Amino acid sequence: GEQQLVLIARAIAQQAGILIMDEPCANLDYGNQARVMEELKRLSREGYLIVQSTHSPDQAFLYADQAAVLSDGVIRAFGKPEEVLTEALLEAMYGIPVRLFDAGDTGRKLCMPERVKGE
Repeated sequence: GEQQLVLIARAIAQQAGILIMDEPCANLDYGNQARVMEELKRLSREGYLIVQSTHSPDQAFLYADQAAVLSDGVIRAFGKPEEVLTEALLEAMYGIPVRLFDAGDTGRKLCMPERVKGE
């Protein structure tokens, strides 16, 4: 997590107004994922444009203002995560049934795979 935060700090020092990140939370534990995502959200509020790839719908639900869903190089959906990331779309993208849940009083959603057959 510290290495990702250092890379983000370097981009800020170089006065980059746009940060393009490929899976910035890959190989990070849960705490460091949250730290990196909170820092990116803070930068977004300060006017930075953050473009990141992720395979985690929860990151989009919790931190993104907009989401683009890509498959085979084609944008399949674009808009607010809570509007475009539907159970049907996520099931089609990941090839497994998923359920979306409201995350309490946060106004956000969370995604969970449904039980695998035989469980």
